[in-house]
Amino acid sequence: MNSVQKELLSFILKRTLETKKDKAELLLLNAFTQQEKGALTSLKLEALTAKLLPLVIPKNLDEVKKALVKFGADTLKGEKTKMIGDVAKIAKKAAVKTVTKKSPVKKAKPTKKTNSSW
Repeated sequence: MNSVQKELLSFILKRTLETKKDKAELLLLNAFTQQEKGALTSLKLEALTAKLLPLVIPKNLDEVKKALVKFGADTLKGEKTKMIGDVAKIAKKAAVKTVTKKSPVKKAKPTKKTNSSW
């Protein structure tokens, strides 16, 4: 576990209901393991948040939500960058392969005027 993960774990556990700390710790440790393997996705982060927030002391919910959002943003930064790079590569390949054809332009038929206020 790295220092950022330890800090987040400590931060959240201090704001968790006393009877739920063990469960919260297991959830976070599992998320950290997935993060280290590169397997922590936005869907898994959403599931973690949904499971973790009910374990938090109600007055601390906003703080914990913000911490989880930051954790998610930091974790997924590389994933988003990779996705953007992949999309750019795909778009470039598609642009090279695309053959444009000129299609004949059809003249629009005149429409009837109505007494509409549109």
